[in-house]
Amino acid sequence: FAIFCSINIGMSWDEPQNHINGAIRANYLKSFTFGKFEFSGGWAQFHPGLYDTFNFVIADLLFNIFPGKLIGIKHLINLTFSFSALIGLFLLSKKIFNKQIAYLAIFLCLANPFFFGHMSMNPKDIISCFALIWFAYAAYMYCINFEVKRSRFLILASLSMGLGVGTRLPFLIVPIPIMISALIFIIKTYSSKIKKYDIFKKISFDFFIFFSITFLLMVAAWPYVHSMPGILLKAFTSYALYPHGPVLEIINGNYYETANTPRTYFFSFFIFRFPIFILILLFSLIIL
Repeated sequence: FAIFCSINIGMSWDEPQNHINGAIRANYLKSFTFGKFEFSGGWAQFHPGLYDTFNFVIADLLFNIFPGKLIGIKHLINLTFSFSALIGLFLLSKKIFNKQIAYLAIFLCLANPFFFGHMSMNPKDIISCFALIWFAYAAYMYCINFEVKRSRFLILASLSMGLGVGTRLPFLIVPIPIMISALIFIIKTYSSKIKKYDIFKKISFDFFIFFSITFLLMVAAWPYVHSMPGILLKAFTSYALYPHGPVLEIINGNYYETANTPRTYFFSFFIFRFPIFILILLFSLIIL
């Protein structure tokens, strides 16, 4: 059903812009004229655009095989990342809890119309979800394998973080609670086995690798930074100083200013966008 919807639904409001951004960046990378990129400003300069570029390249290749199916192709690429995110959620839930909880987590995601509706037509939030889930899984596996065989999970965490930040810059702060929790877990678990100096030495070395891979992925498809590195600082400050996205949003038929989001937003979001049977299930679990 998800594949059927991916092929048949139309574009979301920002997909054309993401496609154009991906095309500009892909053509720039194919030209091999690094550092020579002319632009006239605009908000596109503040977006890393890694996934837009990747999506455009894959869609462009498949479009030669399936002409006239561009929207469906792009949606199926997004859908692949959505299913991959669910696989990561299953593995993480199974590791932390058990297989039954893992199946329940997948069911709740697929039964949630908000998640299901975005699985194919959202080229930003779904990729951020994918990156966060696989980063969390990699961080968990890194912690429990800290003494041996942690390198592969370090690479996975770095790639996930790089994809997340390369897709949307504010993703940088999203995994911070996971990082802090991982650091506390490592210190408490291994301080009796390894000297704290050696623990911090390993973490510092791994962080350098993590930061390097993340940064390279973040700027890989960002020609604006290649031509003018100062844009990198402007991009970070712009998210703090200037509003992004729509000025008005709607929830349950009522408009509100995004700059003055109501304090009850999360509660309202939960009530009005989750199906009633999930609410009944959650309230039943609370009561029991």
